Amino acid sequence: AVVELASLLLDVAGCDPSVTTTFSSCTELHARGLSAAHRAWLTRLVSTRRIVIVPTANALGYARNSRTENGIDPNRDFPYDLLDSSGYTSCMQTIAGRTINELFRTHIFQLSLTYHAGMEAVGYEWGSPSYQRVVSPDDAGQHE
Repeated sequence: AVVELASLLLDVAGCDPSVTTTFSSCTELHARGLSAAHRAWLTRLVSTRRIVIVPTANALGYARNSRTENGIDPNRDFPYDLLDSSGYTSCMQTIAGRTINELFRTHIFQLSLTYHAGMEAVGYEWGSPSYQRVVSPDDAGQHE
């Protein structure tokens, strides 16, 4: 689904209904049921935003058919609440964790979506039950 979405967005990016174009995907998009109005909306969406798509965040785990990387779950390998027995932060040990961390360090994302296997949910940062009625650690940053 992620690769199909990326393909659709790329096709739409080159198909602006307000400009005469011979781009073949315009015809294909119309044949797939996208009206001129929908194409115009998607074209504006794609052309006025930076869209970052990571088809498989844990590519190594996918290739190895394993959730973990050297015994570490990349879903838990982030720099928050991870202190080892010595009191030092024990994080960013996986390639997947470091990759996602660098994406967030180099971009200011206003919105992120995730397609996560095994569940159907719309999640948001600090959305776990342990943060209900508590100010999130990045509260000040979210208000800027």
